[in-house]
Amino acid sequence: MRLLRLIVRRMPGIDHPFELGEEELSEGLTLIVGANATGKSSICRAVQALLWPGSYSETPISVEAHWEREGRRLSATREGAATHWQLEGQDCSAPDLPSQEIAAAYTLNQLEVIRRGQGHAEQMIVEKLRLQAAGGYSVEDLLSRHFQRPMHYAKAEKLAFLSARKAQDSVRQAQAQLGRRVEELEGLSSQQKEAALARDRVAALETARDLLAAREQLEERRQSLAAYPAGMEALSGDEYEQLRTARERTSGFRQQLSALDQEIESVEARIEEL
Repeated sequence: MRLLRLIVRRMPGIDHPFELGEEELSEGLTLIVGANATGKSSICRAVQALLWPGSYSETPISVEAHWEREGRRLSATREGAATHWQLEGQDCSAPDLPSQEIAAAYTLNQLEVIRRGQGHAEQMIVEKLRLQAAGGYSVEDLLSRHFQRPMHYAKAEKLAFLSARKAQDSVRQAQAQLGRRVEELEGLSSQQKEAALARDRVAALETARDLLAAREQLEERRQSLAAYPAGMEALSGDEYEQLRTARERTSGFRQQLSALDQEIESVEARIEEL
């Protein structure tokens, strides 16, 4: 794969977006030089973040690159943690690449150059790199001439370092304790949800129990009604009142009959007298 174009819109340490096109990226070896903090390492990190997304987790990030692969144009875009690949403008999966574990084998940083320098030429390159990295100043020379401190300074710095280490350990312990507390709270939250579900299940069971009891009572009432004689359904409920009224009317009729009997007897008596 030959890199044709690289667009860096947003990355940590990049204040202004920039782009490298085919004019800057040659078919052979491309050498990029510049002062410190001008984005040289960011170019490598941008390419690495596209090829091996898992090896780069810093945010925010917005980069895009285009390659030529076997005569076809392959492109990749990364926005945050999401990486999108296209082949000739059509969506595709990421190409087969070496595993992320050996991604670092494809880069050579300044520190490795310094550590590997053995001969006179290599040593001279090392010194040049160190001088350029220090902004044109020899760090060793500055330390030897301007920053030689008495021994008590070293003791004070050691005490300050130990104090800072102790404070760091305290912060880590507090962070671990907070993490355990968060886990406990998550466990309590899970228990609370389970308790709420159990409460709902109990309420549903109680409702089902009450419904079953009501159905049993209804069935008992139906059986009791079935034991009554036939025709009970015709009763209206005011039969007692009707019976009382009938008895009163019967008593009235009897009184009328008694009066008529007396009148008949009186008439018969007068007829006999005649």
